[in-house]
Amino acid sequence: MIAGGLGMSKQIHQSWLAGTHAAGTVRNVVLNSTGAGDAGGTTSLRGLEASVSITGANNVATLYGSVGVATNSLSSGTSGTQVGVWSYIALSSGGSTGNFFNFYTGGAVNGAGNITAAAVGLEITPWLFASTGDITGEIHGVRVQNIGRVAASNVYGLRVFDLSTSATGLTAGLRMNLVAGVSKFNIYLDGTAPSYSLSEWGIGILPSASTNLIVAASTTAKSSMRIPHGVAPSAPVNGDVWTTTAGLFVRINGATVGPLT
Repeated sequence: MIAGGLGMSKQIHQSWLAGTHAAGTVRNVVLNSTGAGDAGGTTSLRGLEASVSITGANNVATLYGSVGVATNSLSSGTSGTQVGVWSYIALSSGGSTGNFFNFYTGGAVNGAGNITAAAVGLEITPWLFASTGDITGEIHGVRVQNIGRVAASNVYGLRVFDLSTSATGLTAGLRMNLVAGVSKFNIYLDGTAPSYSLSEWGIGILPSASTNLIVAASTTAKSSMRIPHGVAPSAPVNGDVWTTTAGLFVRINGATVGPLT
């Protein structure tokens, strides 16, 4: 255990083995530091900081600031959960905080060099299988659950703020690019809560500011829209549209018009 603040920077240039967990122990290495703020609130406290820099003129394949690996090497036992990197923060005193980030990531281009491929805040890489083992449960790239509180003003599972509009191509809050296949969906919503949108929608065609919904023109292989046959609603509202085996019906100004055949 390393307790307290070292108050210094030290270059190790070697691997440091923390030893083997004794049976039943939870922690092997603990970095525990405390510090006081200042009246102006300008102090930043960092419990653990990993910094690595590339120097010289040679090439480097990959630059890692921090790596967390949790390997299950059990021969027959079971590990209930494995976590590569676990972050937990707590507000356990009477003080308040403005923003509360469990995981915060960002980047900067501070020189004349360019990022020529992609700048990614978070990437979930494919699973690797080097033996006969497999994943028999579900696979979640990102999972958000049970985050609501009564006192919270709003609760979002995922929120994307306004993005840079200086891109030469598309600017999108969310882009899904799945290849068509059996039981494959770019967006799959199976919750019972309704969906809500303030923006215009385009299906198979770019959206138009003059209409809330526009669909692509029909072709010999596909119609623009399909409303399967059903039964007339018991209390139709103006603007409702439905079909039955008798034809197409619409509700206009308090009266049902149809069947249109």
